[in-house]
Amino acid sequence: NTLNDDLDFSNVETLGAGVFKNATINGDVTFGNRTNIPSGTFELSTINGLIDFDNITTIESNAFLNVKKLSQDLIFDNSINIEASAFSGAKLQNVTFIGSGVISSNAFANSTIGILKLGAVSSIAGATPSVAEDGETVIGDDTGAFFNANIAEIHIENAADPAPLSFAYATIGTLDFGNLTRSGLTSGADVNGYSSPFYGVTSINNLNFGSMQTLGDYYFKGVE
Repeated sequence: NTLNDDLDFSNVETLGAGVFKNATINGDVTFGNRTNIPSGTFELSTINGLIDFDNITTIESNAFLNVKKLSQDLIFDNSINIEASAFSGAKLQNVTFIGSGVISSNAFANSTIGILKLGAVSSIAGATPSVAEDGETVIGDDTGAFFNANIAEIHIENAADPAPLSFAYATIGTLDFGNLTRSGLTSGADVNGYSSPFYGVTSINNLNFGSMQTLGDYYFKGVE
């Protein structure tokens, strides 16, 4: 389905799940005073217009799952909760968090992002390794907030320390730690480096340590 009109949901009380799944949207989308974008709303869609996020405080699970194109930069001025898999697999432009926020498990897993600015985000979900039957430690797929994402630039800015494995196996162009002073010091660190947010990152081309003073053991273990 292709929608060429602007869409205004200011007076719509209820939006079901998956309303625009696999649609092409060429107009702008306005949510008015609505504070949430429901689960699966734009899953697999191509969005050529602009979405008004001004009053949005929650983007529910799978809301933009595997979106094929989102033409605008995402700028979250207010405190926002990004639920599990909200943007997983999505092809995005730049993403900027200005206020505080919570980025849940898988929120941007397997996504493609230009410049990521984390502002004052208070929580970036990670993963907890488990032990398989053969005794090997296993990191579950798609559990960290940015697991296996491809990100041109990451700017931590004033955000909290990302949780262990939150960026595991990501591909990163530039990593700037901004005002972060300590990272990867979660209790239980071991020789496998599982307390690092950036365990097993595929590559990092440029590093800026900013205000960083202390990195945990084996912090960049596995980085190629």
